Amino acid sequence: MGGHNRVISLYFSDIAGFTRISETMSPDKVVAYLGEYLQEMTSIIEAEHGAVDKFIGDGILALFNAPMDVEDHAAAVCRAALKSQDRLKVLQEQWVQLSLEPLHARIGVHTGEVIVGNIGTPDRFEYTVAGDAVNLASRLEGLSKVYGTRIIGSEATRAAAGAEFEWRTLDRVAVLGRSAGTLVSELLGEVKNVNPLVLEARDLYERGLYDYQFGRFAEASEQFRAACVLRRDDFAAQMMANRASRLQLEPPTDGWNGVYQATTK
Repeated sequence: MGGHNRVISLYFSDIAGFTRISETMSPDKVVAYLGEYLQEMTSIIEAEHGAVDKFIGDGILALFNAPMDVEDHAAAVCRAALKSQDRLKVLQEQWVQLSLEPLHARIGVHTGEVIVGNIGTPDRFEYTVAGDAVNLASRLEGLSKVYGTRIIGSEATRAAAGAEFEWRTLDRVAVLGRSAGTLVSELLGEVKNVNPLVLEARDLYERGLYDYQFGRFAEASEQFRAACVLRRDDFAAQMMANRASRLQLEPPTDGWNGVYQATTK
């Protein structure tokens, strides 16, 4: 029994709309369908030296750098997240051919200090993690619903993962349960493996975000909408353009700091 402090990287995923999907299927089919998905994702996580801590319904909590040492755990969690989404694309095509509604996953990744060890009672315990970093990883996954993204990472993971990945800075957010803002980014892919059009749109978005943070809402809206022209399916850019336009019409009160206050998990 007992735990110790350790810096690890966390992978937290959830299936979008799984409750609704499962309502259309018999219980045995739900178990088989979910089991296939969980097995595929587990294989990818373990191939990147991660360890699945637990399944939470259709959610997955995985640890990188516990219980085994993983030197580049921040980069490893990013690779696992990207490969999970790539594998899902293949599975989605197969599921459609079988007349199944394809599953779509949201993933949050974060690097921070946690308590890891055998936690519980002498009669009932498990090797797991606890701490604020676990909660933040979960909140990052939930933010994907707000920004329409597949993978969101924290500033800590982005910094620790090194230069082999392309990111887009999304926003500064105070996640539910926190008052301070956290810089959050979308993981786009590995360097030299991202569509140049996506990177061009990313640059426009980040220029818009810079203007937005300094209260230049007209300029910000223009940059966000320019990003939308390059990527018409970019929900985040559309949302931020609309938010900037609203703030241009109804300027915020004194003390506004550009932090978005999340109201849901």
